[in-house]
Amino acid sequence: MEPQCAAVAFTGGSVVLAAQTPYERELLADYVRDCARVKEDVRLRVGRQTWRVERVRDDQRQVCGHCHRPLRTARCRGARAPVVECVACALGAEPAFFDDDVPSSSGGVR
Repeated sequence: MEPQCAAVAFTGGSVVLAAQTPYERELLADYVRDCARVKEDVRLRVGRQTWRVERVRDDQRQVCGHCHRPLRTARCRGARAPVVECVACALGAEPAFFDDDVPSSSGGVR
């Protein structure tokens, strides 16, 4: 299996994180959700896929275009597809694995 990394870029910086194992993808999903809450212009790239990640405001009611669960924290828009996805679906993981898209307990992005 080829090693896989994710690049998370935002106004003022960027981070490269491992994204191969389910645990690494869980950490990545938490980090991306935290970024969406506090950063501007968040972009996520894993392999050849790129998404724009946006914060979901309280007045927006949307569901993931794949798993149909409510988007509570962040939504991802693929560069080549108009479908809005939750962070878990964008990462190609089982949505239930990511605990219903709730904020992480990590205390936020630095």
